[in-house]
Amino acid sequence: MSGWLRGRFQVVPGRHRPRPLRNGTILLAIVALVLYSGFTKHVPLSGRGGTTVTADVARLANVRVGTNVRVHGVNVGRVERVGRAPDGRGARIVMRLDGDQDVRPRADARASIWWRTLLGRNMYVDLDPGSPSAPPLVGAIPRSRTRTQVELDEVVQALDGDARRSTRTALAETARGTGDPQAIGRAIDAAGPAADALRRGLPGVRGTRPGDLSTLVAQWRLTAARLARSRADLAALVDRGSVALGVGAARSAELGSALEQAPAALRRLHAGARRLRTTLDELDPVARAARPGVRALPATTAAARPALRALDRTLDDAAPLLRDLRPAVRSLARTATVARPLVRELQPTLDRTDQHLLPWLVQRDPVTRRRNVDMVGPTFAGVDSATAQFDVLGNVVRFSPQPGERPTTILPCTTFLTDPTQQQKLDCNVLLRTLEAAFGAGGVGAGARTAGGRAAPAPRPARGRGSDARPAAAPPAPPRGRADDARPSFLAAPRLPRALLEGLDR
Repeated sequence: MSGWLRGRFQVVPGRHRPRPLRNGTILLAIVALVLYSGFTKHVPLSGRGGTTVTADVARLANVRVGTNVRVHGVNVGRVERVGRAPDGRGARIVMRLDGDQDVRPRADARASIWWRTLLGRNMYVDLDPGSPSAPPLVGAIPRSRTRTQVELDEVVQALDGDARRSTRTALAETARGTGDPQAIGRAIDAAGPAADALRRGLPGVRGTRPGDLSTLVAQWRLTAARLARSRADLAALVDRGSVALGVGAARSAELGSALEQAPAALRRLHAGARRLRTTLDELDPVARAARPGVRALPATTAAARPALRALDRTLDDAAPLLRDLRPAVRSLARTATVARPLVRELQPTLDRTDQHLLPWLVQRDPVTRRRNVDMVGPTFAGVDSATAQFDVLGNVVRFSPQPGERPTTILPCTTFLTDPTQQQKLDCNVLLRTLEAAFGAGGVGAGARTAGGRAAPAPRPARGRGSDARPAAAPPAPPRGRADDARPSFLAAPRLPRALLEGLDR
C-alpha cells in the first residue's frame, strides 16, 4: 500500500504530467471544509457534539433551523430541527447545545421565544436550564413551561374594522406629531431633568419585594380575563373611558393649567412631607414611651369593666331619681328667675368686697407690720379676754338684773333711747376719745358726738303747756361707772387701721 502511494505521488523525470484542475479542486474542498467547520463549529463526518434539548411550543413564531439558543443572554447553541409536535398541537423544536458551554438542562427547565430586536421577525430561543437541585431533564420541555412572543400581526388579527381604522389613525397622527425634528429635540431637552427623577422612581415600580411586579402583571391579566368574559361590561368600560376622554379634551385648558401648577404643588407637598418626617421623628420617642402604657391598657380596661358594670346599674337606678328631680329643677329655674333681682342688689356689696375689703385685708398695718387679715384673730382673742374677767359679782361684762336700756356696765357708748328730752340718743364720746388717744386719728373731736361722728347739737329747752312754760332743766349727766374709770381689755388689742377709724368718723 505504501509502495502504491509512493508511486502515485512520486515525481518521475520525463514521465510527470501536471494536473492543475485536480489540485485546485482538492484545495477548494479543503478551504470549504475549514470555513464550514469554523462557521458551524463542527467538523463534517466527525459526529455531532454537545447536548440535544427538545421543547414543545404553541407557535414557532419564525423560528427556523439555525436560530440562536441563549442562556442568560449568551449564545450556547442553535436550533437543529423544527416540526410538528407528536400530539398534533403546536410544534417541536430540537436544539443542540455546544459541548463547551457546559449547559445541563434540568426537569424544571423552561424555554421562551423572543424577538431579537423591536422590529420583530428575527427570533431567538431563551433557555432556562432550571434549578441545580432538580433532576436532569428527561424528554421534551412540556408546552406548559414554554412561551412564545406575540407578533404584531396576531394582535392586529384580533381587531375588528373600527379598531384597525383607529390604529391606522393613531399611527398617522403619531407620524404627524413626530414630523418636526426640532420639536422632538426640544421635548427631549425638556424631559432631561424629569428623566433623572423618573430614574429614581422606577425602582419603586418594581415593588418592595421580589416578585411584586410580576404579581401586579398577573393580577392585571386576571382583570383583563374577567373583562373579556363579559363583552357588555367591557363595552361599558370603553364607553365610559371615551366619555372621560371627551370631557378631558373639552377641558384641555383647565387640565393644562393644572399641569402647569403641578410642579409647584409637588414642591410644596415635598416640603410638607419633609416637615412631616421631622414630626414623625419627634413622635417616635413618644410612641416608644407610650408602649408600656398601651400594653397595660388591656389589663386596665379589664379591671375597669366591673366598675363600668356597677356604674351602668347605678345609672339605671338613678333614672327614676332623675325623673323625680324634674319638678324640682323646674322650681329651681323659677326660683332663679325670682332671685335674679336679689343677685343684682347684691352686686354692689360683692363689688365693694372685691375692690375694698379684700385688698384691705391683705394690706400691712404701718405700726404692727402685719397684714390686717392676720390681726382679725388676735382682735377677737382680746375681746374674748375682756369677757373672761371676773369680779365679786361674776363676769365683768355682764347684764345687770335691773331693767333698763343699759343693762351692761362696760359698753363704750351711752344710749338715751328712753329719754324724750335728749335728741342725742347715742353718745360714744368715750370710745372716740379712746381711739383718738390710741391711734392719733385726726378729725375726731373732743366734744360729744353722735354715732355718725357729728357733734351733737345743744339740747333745746322743752316747751310745756300754756304760757307758764319754763325752761327745761339740764339733762342729767350720763351715768358714769366703770366705763369711765377702767379701760376695757379689748382696747389692749392691736391697733385698728386708720381706715376703720376714718370710717367711724364719717
